[in-house]
Amino acid sequence: HETIHFQQQLELGFVVQWFLYASFWLIGLVWYRSGSMAYYKNPFELEAYGNDKDEDYLEIRPRYSWTYYILY
Repeated sequence: HETIHFQQQLELGFVVQWFLYASFWLIGLVWYRSGSMAYYKNPFELEAYGNDKDEDYLEIRPRYSWTYYILY
């Protein structure tokens, strides 16, 4: 899970990734009116939770895969 986040941070740079992470969380907070739902619907978390059991995921993961989960 955390290694997927690390790859996301490498792609975007640490500051930009956390800025986007916080932005998606704030949008989710307004949309869902729930901090925990905003967390779980964050595209960075959706990618990490959705693939953290797949031990080979990081080897086959395309760059910027988190973008697939924006409208998920």
